[in-house]
Amino acid sequence: MEAHAAHAHHEMPTEGNALTGVAVSATLHCLTGCAIGEVSGVAIGTALGFSDLGTIALAIGLAFAFGYALTSLPLLRAGLALGAVIPIALASDTLSIATMEVVDNAILLIIPGAMDAGLNTVLFWGSLAFALAIAFVLTVPVNRWLLARGKGHTAVHNTGIHGGPPTRLVGVAVVLAFIFGSSVLVAEAFSEDEMGQEVSASAEIDGAFVTEMVPHHGSAIEMAKIAQRRAEHPQISELADNIVATQSAEIDRLNQIGTRLNTGDGAHGSLGLDQAAMGMEMGGAQLETAKPFDRSFIDAMIPHHQGAIRMAQVALADGGDQETEALANEIIAAQWREITKMNGWRTDWYGSPSPAGGIPAAEFAAPESSSEMSGMEH
Repeated sequence: MEAHAAHAHHEMPTEGNALTGVAVSATLHCLTGCAIGEVSGVAIGTALGFSDLGTIALAIGLAFAFGYALTSLPLLRAGLALGAVIPIALASDTLSIATMEVVDNAILLIIPGAMDAGLNTVLFWGSLAFALAIAFVLTVPVNRWLLARGKGHTAVHNTGIHGGPPTRLVGVAVVLAFIFGSSVLVAEAFSEDEMGQEVSASAEIDGAFVTEMVPHHGSAIEMAKIAQRRAEHPQISELADNIVATQSAEIDRLNQIGTRLNTGDGAHGSLGLDQAAMGMEMGGAQLETAKPFDRSFIDAMIPHHQGAIRMAQVALADGGDQETEALANEIIAAQWREITKMNGWRTDWYGSPSPAGGIPAAEFAAPESSSEMSGMEH
């Protein structure tokens, strides 16, 4: 820091570019101490896990402390008494620092994630640099207004003693801080926009899964209720009872998830599966007269179960809701087991498994209980 006294004293300009130049110089001087305190306070508060309020309080306190110190030290070194220096520092810096702190911390609170970003993140330093640069810009008019009225930094100017780092150097630092901070925030905004698009796409898949699975389960229940009346084997009757109970409960869960996801407003996408892929080509009307009933039921229900598994696979691959994901996994596990059972029964009773095949190929492991399937009753 340079301090020099006994300079030729220039009159304080009261208007025009000259006054603006002095205001800029005074604000840069104030910004130096303010920035040291602000950066130290925010860094310490973040590192120690302070609350947002605690971090801001520490940053403001240190900003005032360093700001006053930067003004006071050259005056004390020049031989002024402490009693004379204190009122000069208070008059010169208080409103200037206060303005900077209000603007700076308001910006940090407004920038999403800035207060929660770690010290090792670009967002933390970019947000702080941007906030300080904007605080400087908005504080210049305040200091100009004070100087025009013989207040603020006029108290220091009248002593003829100036200190601190060269204002040109600080000015360059402010420009670089603004460029750096702006670049970080623009990059962050693009990143959040891309993430938002991904979240939106996954939310549409979650909504489609809920919306399309409810009628899909409904058609399975319709076929199962026919089997409750027409089943020729007790295994089919028992399976039908289980389908009605289990899928009715799952419809209730799907409706609850749908309410939470607001699927009722129609703002959801599609799973991208046609009726054949969802196993919806055969309905209850055809089963009413089918013979032998149990073979026809198996040949209708296996493709239907395969469709449910495909629908759940899409939800797992492209959805994002945890509750929907959990239900999709449960549906896959349950219908996997039932497909295996039905193919086993059809082989035992009619000599071959269903022409629809078995489990649709997908990138997920068999349910844990699949190892027990070979020992199931046929």
